[in-house]
Amino acid sequence: GVSEVGGAPIGPPSLRRSPRLQARPLAPPEPRPPPAKPRPRRAGTGLSRRRAQDEEEEPTGVEVPQPRPRRSLGSAPPKVLFTGVVASEAMEVALRTLGGSVATSVFDCTHLVTDRVRRTIKFLCAVARGIPIVTPEWLHQV
Repeated sequence: GVSEVGGAPIGPPSLRRSPRLQARPLAPPEPRPPPAKPRPRRAGTGLSRRRAQDEEEEPTGVEVPQPRPRRSLGSAPPKVLFTGVVASEAMEVALRTLGGSVATSVFDCTHLVTDRVRRTIKFLCAVARGIPIVTPEWLHQV
């Protein structure tokens, strides 16, 4: 049998059941029968209707949104923001020769300069905004 040590029984502890469940006998759940008939398909999801919609011409009164043109380096001088890198005098000189300037926040910069991937607020905001993230060597190569 089960022996006791210090008043506590040794062995598997008995499962405590709520009073509502104590009235029910422990029995394995019965498997559910499969549905009698398949679920009906919704109207209008057939391939023939999709093909008919694809073949229709677009209405002429509706404007199709055009993607915004991306800013290129040639269109505006770069406004550079630094994170994790201290802007050396050589970097600032290279930036000025490009006609660029140092930005004050991530909201008005066009490029973020860092030497490695960092989880800083500036880096994460630049990723979220789609701002190009470049290395310090980029300033000297451009």
